[in-house]
Amino acid sequence: MTEFDGKRLGRKVRRVRLMRGMTLKQIEAAVGVSATHVSEIERGKTSPTIGALGKIAKALCVGVACLIEPQTEPGIYTSSPSDRVGYSLDDGKIVMRPLSNGFQGSELTMMEVEIAPGAEAEPRPQRDWGEELIVGLEGDAEIVTGSETYALESGDSLHINVEGALRFRNAGAQEARLLWATYPKYML
Repeated sequence: MTEFDGKRLGRKVRRVRLMRGMTLKQIEAAVGVSATHVSEIERGKTSPTIGALGKIAKALCVGVACLIEPQTEPGIYTSSPSDRVGYSLDDGKIVMRPLSNGFQGSELTMMEVEIAPGAEAEPRPQRDWGEELIVGLEGDAEIVTGSETYALESGDSLHINVEGALRFRNAGAQEARLLWATYPKYML
């Protein structure tokens, strides 16, 4: 987007709001931007101030960049294992390697996660909600959300909406590897 595109921004705000399951009144109650103003933004009838856009993004639990970052065409990103920088948790017992961080305008993250036996972490400190799709590639892992624990063995998958903290751990005697997709984007 080389210049401001109010209609595109409005469509994006509406799409994220609906995906979040929020009403205009809920945004108004959460951050004080009137439902009428949000509706006008969504319809491209008015341009939001930076402050209003920041408040709307906060209510939607996304960064402002998620709402205004341009989508480049054709939307292709490739990487090889040597390009991927791993991020460590639990004193290096867990390594998370993003597979999709270079994709411009992406609203999701795809990563490979390696978990040493006995390691445990809570990788989502920035978000209050999200959608997760996790596939067990090797070993045994457990995903814990609230009071529920889900076991993943090689080949199993788990697709959940998460509110609040989500933890994971290696439940087996060998390294566990997961393929993990998150929405909204998990900033690694």
